[in-house]
Amino acid sequence: DLVSERPAILRSGPITRQQLVSITGGDIALPVSHDVAVPGNVAAHYQPNTPMRCVAGEILLAEKTLDRGFLVWSPESIAGLAELDPARVRVLEANPVTYGQGLYRALAELDQMGFQQLLVEQPPESESWSAVNDRLRRASR
Repeated sequence: DLVSERPAILRSGPITRQQLVSITGGDIALPVSHDVAVPGNVAAHYQPNTPMRCVAGEILLAEKTLDRGFLVWSPESIAGLAELDPARVRVLEANPVTYGQGLYRALAELDQMGFQQLLVEQPPESESWSAVNDRLRRASR
């Protein structure tokens, strides 16, 4: 938002606050929650029909015998699910940009398979992953 006195990020995206600050040289507000109505910021925008939870890798692995679809990124979770039917697992890169690019397709594919629940391995909680985490929060509502 460049209309307000202090520039602000309205929605998390692949360009981080720090990148914007380094280019503009000024301070840019980053709200705790993104609730302004802008494209990609509607609460129900990215929701699969199948209930979905974001969980730590250990929790995800503990539920691998249940009727779940899995979306993972870490080497530990990928290895821990290796014996499952590959149709139950989608793997995305441990890179926020490429993860974000594949997220909706992976969720849509798993959503159409009739699982009781989708388990998504929680990505890192860092600024570079904020757009991905924002999308996942909206998808799991």
